[in-house]
Amino acid sequence: MLRVLAHAAGALLVVLALPGCGGGCGPGGDPTPAEPESCFDEILPDGGLPAATFELGEGDATSFVAYPEFGAQAEILKGGQGGYMILPSVRITTLPAGTLPVGDPVCVQVRVGNMLADGTAVQPLTVFQIQFEHDGTSGLFGGPLFDLLGYDEPGLTGHTLMLSVDVIGRGFGGHASATVLLTNDVGAGS
Repeated sequence: MLRVLAHAAGALLVVLALPGCGGGCGPGGDPTPAEPESCFDEILPDGGLPAATFELGEGDATSFVAYPEFGAQAEILKGGQGGYMILPSVRITTLPAGTLPVGDPVCVQVRVGNMLADGTAVQPLTVFQIQFEHDGTSGLFGGPLFDLLGYDEPGLTGHTLMLSVDVIGRGFGGHASATVLLTNDVGAGS
């Protein structure tokens, strides 16, 4: 009975913690959650948009490192619910003329597909709707993305992952891909 109550109390804490505060919690902060920009009220088209150029890599807006053309590695991380993931990020480097979104942040839909090089599908297509920040240059940055690969880490480590990513924003779209070696210890070879 105590075990059931403990699980129920833990679940309640998780539910209470989910809304969160958008950067204003704590002493002196605004206790109301940040309202996300209203976007994607309609289904965005799959194609026909002016092309944006972007890079895939890892890190945040200030520490972003693009995946190299050959020899890229991505560390597999275990999430809080037992799934294994990588944390890719996206940096949009050029946008079509006249489409640079005004304001900060910018709503962008990111569609991520994963497949092992041997043809094994890892996880179905995942669609993220996130807010990209202006990166201080002429581009936009989004990430890291919590890209769930599955629940079998030994079945992933040492395999080559083909990562396919589409970005769609208001008035622009693009596609990029990367091939990365999945590892559970990126620093071991350095």
